[in-house]
Amino acid sequence: FNLKTGDAIDKTFELKPAHGSLVVTVKPEDAMITIDGKERAAGDFTNSMMASGTYSLKANKRLYKDLVQDFAIKDGEETKLELELEKNFGTIKISTGLPMESIVLNDIKYPGSSQLFSLDTEPGFYDLLVNPMDSKSKPFIEKFELKVDETLNFDVKFDKRLGNIIVSTEPQEADVYLEGVHKGKSPVRIDNLLIGDYSLKIEAEKYIPLNQWVKVEENKDLTYDLTLSMRNFVLENYKKNKNYLYYSGGSTLGAFV
Repeated sequence: FNLKTGDAIDKTFELKPAHGSLVVTVKPEDAMITIDGKERAAGDFTNSMMASGTYSLKANKRLYKDLVQDFAIKDGEETKLELELEKNFGTIKISTGLPMESIVLNDIKYPGSSQLFSLDTEPGFYDLLVNPMDSKSKPFIEKFELKVDETLNFDVKFDKRLGNIIVSTEPQEADVYLEGVHKGKSPVRIDNLLIGDYSLKIEAEKYIPLNQWVKVEENKDLTYDLTLSMRNFVLENYKKNKNYLYYSGGSTLGAFV
């Protein structure tokens, strides 16, 4: 316009927007939204006044494949982006009949404490170790491959930690009791015992019973060679006249004053 001296000009100017709006929805809902290298939100994102131009958006979340997309904001217009990330994980489920002390996957240790365990994790090859709470059970070991969108179920049965003992005695043919249960006459082999300590009792006629503790160790045959002592000079009767009657092995030796 041309403005001359003494003139008054009345003009109205309307500014055209140099911005638009952006609405982003994303699945999973807590995926991180990054625009031109700057993190904007964890989940859905809205910007009602975004400068017009072209942008690069990235959505990412652990166990999902990254999504990268270019978009444009135009003057006065709304841009809507609906994003869904692709899964990049499988699921491992472990159930046991006994509480688990811990689960180890490729040297990463997870607490157990219950009889059920579930984990979403990256695809790949794994070494699995499940440690039972019971120290008399063996750990469960398994190698496997996990694929994307696959669920692997492990119904874990813990094998018992067992050992054997062999009991021989002098004299032979003595009665052998383990934890109060008769196991036969010596020599006797007792198989498939849980590891640990056990009470052992040996009895034979004319001999003093022998009691002792024995140990059972995993995958071992432990031998116990035991010698009983004869009943020597057991006092059977004591009379006021100081006469004593003695026995040795059940036979009368005599009497004296």
